[in-house]
Amino acid sequence: MKRQRRRLLLVIASFTLLTSCLSKLGGNINWLVPDVTESRFGLDKTFANNNAENHDNLQKSTREHEFTARETLESQIKNDNVAKEVDDETLPTEYNDLFNCPAPPKWLRQKGRCHPKNNVLFLKTRRTGSGTVQNIMFRYGEKHNLNFVLPSGGNQFGGAAALPFHKSQILKSNISMEENNILCHQARFSESGFSSVMPNDSAYVTIIRDPTTQFESVFTHMQIDKLFRIPGSDEQPALKNFLERPESYFNIQPSNIKMLTRNPMLFDLGISYQDTLYLRQINKYIQYLDSKFDFVMLTEFFDESLILLKKFLCLDIEDITYFEHNVRSAASKFVDTSAEGLDSAVHRWNLGDTRLHQYFREKMLCFIKQYGKNKMATDVMKLRELNEKLYDICIAEIQQDSTNVWSPGNVRAIAYKLKKGLENNAQCVNMIKSEHLYTRELRNKYITKLKQNSGLPTKPKETRRTWKKWSEPVIPVQ
Repeated sequence: MKRQRRRLLLVIASFTLLTSCLSKLGGNINWLVPDVTESRFGLDKTFANNNAENHDNLQKSTREHEFTARETLESQIKNDNVAKEVDDETLPTEYNDLFNCPAPPKWLRQKGRCHPKNNVLFLKTRRTGSGTVQNIMFRYGEKHNLNFVLPSGGNQFGGAAALPFHKSQILKSNISMEENNILCHQARFSESGFSSVMPNDSAYVTIIRDPTTQFESVFTHMQIDKLFRIPGSDEQPALKNFLERPESYFNIQPSNIKMLTRNPMLFDLGISYQDTLYLRQINKYIQYLDSKFDFVMLTEFFDESLILLKKFLCLDIEDITYFEHNVRSAASKFVDTSAEGLDSAVHRWNLGDTRLHQYFREKMLCFIKQYGKNKMATDVMKLRELNEKLYDICIAEIQQDSTNVWSPGNVRAIAYKLKKGLENNAQCVNMIKSEHLYTRELRNKYITKLKQNSGLPTKPKETRRTWKKWSEPVIPVQ
């Protein structure tokens, strides 16, 4: 009896001493209990067998954890004003004091002669200006007789369900993986999928955009208001109604649709929806993307991004000239998120994309600094002058409401009308050629080549009635 009493007193004394020490340190004993919400992918099997009350408690704990993660990220976004202080156009002289940049990559340090990188994977993302970059890739690949990895059908890999990329989605050919050069169609990122069709030395490039404008463009272009049955008017846009209570619309929709209405850029870049709910997983995935992509372009620095892409791939400046593709016409539906006071709501709903954009924006500004601001300004001016010269040579007018351009619902895209006599000018025609037409021509070319190598007849199929429409001097932009 006395021995048991001594043991009890010893336990009480030890516990009292422990709590006293923790209170002096300003801590608590919660750290002794493992946080089950942090191990979402490996919950112990015992949780699955708990009663309903424990299950509700776990869900409540998870929701609280998600709220804390979002609150932390919102605070981080709110306090991270460095990027906002830098003007996109002028890049102020005090920029050198604002950013502590890491050492530049090898390709940016390189001087003198370089060797072109012909093996390029350009991950085309939605509503970021990627169609314009894709057209540059098309023209460069054709100019140098490079091999394209094409979708087996349509203009994107993975179909409408936006499945992660897999080699089963490509147009079959007798070309070996080592002979593939360019993949530049819409696809959802999959490291294993891309590595199964592209050479090991391939350069990985993509492009992202400020979430406030990118999300509005995705919302409008995909007609989310109709898909989700969201009411709206000119005075109260559907986008504003959606952002006032997004969960009520988001949670009842099929997953293959709704995944593109929250952090659509991260979704294209391969992250799972569950990971976008956790700050730690978002940051971890952004670091992962940074390790896999050699260069990430930004729409807000489009010309600067092209100059850096030219440097990275060792291109000529003529290779990166462009006319804008897939641009909404002035008559199209458009919601000014800033004027409607929706910017903060877009950031809150797309916290992952916001963090992604801020991370690579700072990296882009470092690249511009390391390239040389004066040299960058000179090269951008030269690129714009070349674009203007080509426009004067090729374009008769821009049509704002052309029926020659495919568009969903009330969305219209501009179309370029060639000057008379230039229908056979390869440079002018290819610079305004739509993704649909370019893809169709490349696919037919590959199928004909495959039949020739197989000894099969190469007579082309009868063209569809719409072919004449796409072959007229007014050539659509995507």
